[in-house]
Amino acid sequence: RILVSAAELFQSLELWDDVVDCYTQMGKRKEARGVLEERLKKVAPTPRMYTAMGDLTELPECEAHYEKAWELSKGRYARAKVQLGRRAFNDNRLEDAEGHLA
Repeated sequence: RILVSAAELFQSLELWDDVVDCYTQMGKRKEARGVLEERLKKVAPTPRMYTAMGDLTELPECEAHYEKAWELSKGRYARAKVQLGRRAFNDNRLEDAEGHLA
């Protein structure tokens, strides 16, 4: 119930990244993705938005979202790079994982 209240509060304050986080934690992945898709149509994309989209997307498409986040951040948004490394590691692409995580 706390997450529902938080999501409603964040929505009223237009804190969309936080709304996405709440929906994701509640298991409402479809709603979270919908919020992201709407925001991507209306505002300039951010690394956080693309990383969240990657978290909500299955392979292999998710990696494109993480790459976009890394590109938008000009190599500064570490979470995108960590997620790329984690996906590579989980796919047993160890050299790729090392490249992302080193």
